[in-house]
Amino acid sequence: MIQANVIVTDIDSTLVDQTYDLSPTAPYLHSFLGHGGYIVFATTKTIDEVLLYIHQWSLPKTRIFIVAEAGGLVAGIDLEKYDSTYRGYRILELGTRLREGDLEIVRRSKCRPRGYRDMDPGELEAVAGLRGKYAVAARNRWFTESLYSPDRECLVELGDQYRSMGYFVHMGRRFLTIGRIPGKRVGVRAVLEYSARLSTSGCTVYGFGDADMDTGMLEDADYAFLVPSYAEVVLRRSDYIKAPMPAPGGWIYLYEKYVHPRILG
Repeated sequence: MIQANVIVTDIDSTLVDQTYDLSPTAPYLHSFLGHGGYIVFATTKTIDEVLLYIHQWSLPKTRIFIVAEAGGLVAGIDLEKYDSTYRGYRILELGTRLREGDLEIVRRSKCRPRGYRDMDPGELEAVAGLRGKYAVAARNRWFTESLYSPDRECLVELGDQYRSMGYFVHMGRRFLTIGRIPGKRVGVRAVLEYSARLSTSGCTVYGFGDADMDTGMLEDADYAFLVPSYAEVVLRRSDYIKAPMPAPGGWIYLYEKYVHPRILG
């Protein structure tokens, strides 16, 4: 049986920095794919955002899988279990789509945070640095909402309320993300289980992440790599490797030193 090499990677603050520019790391993604590897983008971004990256950098979708909105859905062209199709991908929904009632607490909050759904592209550029079509794509959220307020303490309290009700909650550097989703780990496991190609071959998985929401998928990986970011993350496993610099340089450093030599045999 031929062993498949698979990179599972977060995007924000792991593969790209706050400019969201994939150009420093794209050549390494192409190199890995050119050596027969597969890539799973596991991210809080929407599927539309990830598809823009794939199109912009001409990444072959036959070798790309997506875990979008932190496990709300997984996408791949060869998923044997799926609910629907979307822009050429088979989609398996793992989360529950947010409804207006899910956001009622947000509207009653004292700091009145603004969600991506509420912001026009100009506001998203000002607050999140997302521009043009990427800002439009970020608003098309199915399972999660990302909330912004200059009152971080208020966001933390809001997150605690949602967590107490069983929602997924992640407090990032500037945004609070909530949703009825299982998390990235479940999403990555679904890709590996339901992909016709990956489920029938043994896989060597190289996991890259930067935040606490990445720890589950990194615990599952054969090789776990951390890119330093705004918050300290520690894995239960003792054999993980941490880059000496943030994204994108940290991701490139880890790939060149630990992944590329292994795929060359």
